[in-house]
Parts: sequence; structure tokens; C-alpha cells
Amino acid sequence: LHPANTLSLHDALPISLEDGQGSYGTKIASRLVGRSIHRVKGAENRAKILQDNSEMIMQFLTDPVTGEDSFFLIEEAFSDLEQVKKAILQAIKVNDCKIIVIDPLVNLISHKSNEEQIAFMVFEEECRRIYDVTFINVCHTRKVGGGGSKGASQGGDISEEDVKGTSQITGAATINMIIRRDKTHKDPVIRNTTEIDIVKNRTDGTTGKAVAKIYYDGNSHTLIPYSIAEENNFYQDGEKVDFKRKGVTAVTTQATAEDDDDVVDPEDMDFTE
Repeated sequence: LHPANTLSLHDALPISLEDGQGSYGTKIASRLVGRSIHRVKGAENRAKILQDNSEMIMQFLTDPVTGEDSFFLIEEAFSDLEQVKKAILQAIKVNDCKIIVIDPLVNLISHKSNEEQIAFMVFEEECRRIYDVTFINVCHTRKVGGGGSKGASQGGDISEEDVKGTSQITGAATINMIIRRDKTHKDPVIRNTTEIDIVKNRTDGTTGKAVAKIYYDGNSHTLIPYSIAEENNFYQDGEKVDFKRKGVTAVTTQATAEDDDDVVDPEDMDFTE
């Protein structure tokens, strides 16, 4: 377990199987400074941004009450699911973690038998019931798009049955969300627009296709409700993202802020539309 930090108000355990600690931390820092640090050319320039904002980043990401790090990050590629279970239980029992994010789940269980995959999903369900925790499983889908239809990475229609791994993954879940984006579209607005389907919802039963649309502004590393981005012409004319606008999800203190009024207090953010 590696100490790390989070934007979440809850104690979380990300199990990051694609991003290492350095890349993961840089993306979190990008959210805070309102700029995609990975897009900045030159390692020395990226390092300078992190250094110039280090005090603000650490102040925001450190628990204000205890002074401790906000969560633990697991970046190890486990081959033994029993080790994963032990690490998760340690995080829950010792560190009081309430949210466990596995990203992506397929990297953890794809090489296991169907019985082993089912057993791991049963483990998640038992943890949820006994310890009142939430699991967020980020899943990948099988290749689709035969016969001339669009594949998942082109924004095509996909379903729960397309998720890689045992059917127990979607069958045991409380909520299943499908996130679709045409990654290669020539139109940058379409290419950076994500549509969200809710195909299963045991909480209030509400389901639907394209129930929400989110636009990603790469320059500020920000997810924005589509309607707000549309009002601002998708920030293609040099408009600055209004981080005080209700629904804008990046929490930032932009380096370009003209005065103290431009700096957002994270405690004042409203993440609802």
C-alpha cells in the first residue's frame, strides 16, 4: 500500500492497474491547477508546475483534521486474488476505507477461471454488506462492431453483455453505467463528448440511454456538463472555464487567476447539475 491523496471527501482505495503512482498523482494535480500537466512539453516544465503548486496541492489533498494522506493507492499488478482480498480488507479494517475503485477490473481477473472471477465478485458483495463499503469496478468491453457497425471506441451501442469477464460482474452490481465516446471522430467536440447510459439501477429503478452528456476540455483537464460547454461554444474561442459555475467538476486554483475572487474554495464546490 502506497500513501497517496484524493479529491474525495471519503476515504478511498484506488487500485490502479494502468496508471502508476507518478502518473496518477500528476492527473490529480492537473485537476487542481486547472491545466493538463501531461500535455505540457518538457519534463522540466511539468516538474516546475508541480513544484510551483506543491504547497496548494498538498494542502488541499491532505486531511485537514488529521494531517494524514487521504487515501492509499495500490499500483501493484497482483497475480494472486487472495493477496488483493487481503489488501482490500486491510484498507477497510485498518484505514477505514469506504470506497474501493478497481481500474480496470479486467486487468485483475481476466486471467482467472470463471469460478475464480465469480468468487471475487462474491467477495465484493460480502464486503459491501458486512462493512458498508462501495466498490466501483471500471470495466472494459469486448470488441464489437462487426458487420459494419460501430465499435465501442467509436461510440457504438454496447450492452452489459459486452463487458469482459464473468456475467457475475454486471449481475451482482447495484448500478451499471455504460460510458461511450467516439475517440477517433474528426470533430473535436464529438471526440471529447461522452454519453452515459444507465442500464441497471437497483436504487430507484431509473434507467435510460444517453441520460447524461459530458464534455472534456483538455486544456483545463476538466469535465463539464455538455449544456454548459455548448453555451460557451465548447471553449473553442479562447473562453476560460468558469470554475464557479454549478456542475463544473474540476476544483482548481488556476495560475491565471487575476485576483483572489477567481480562486475556488473546494468546500464551496457543488458537483450536481
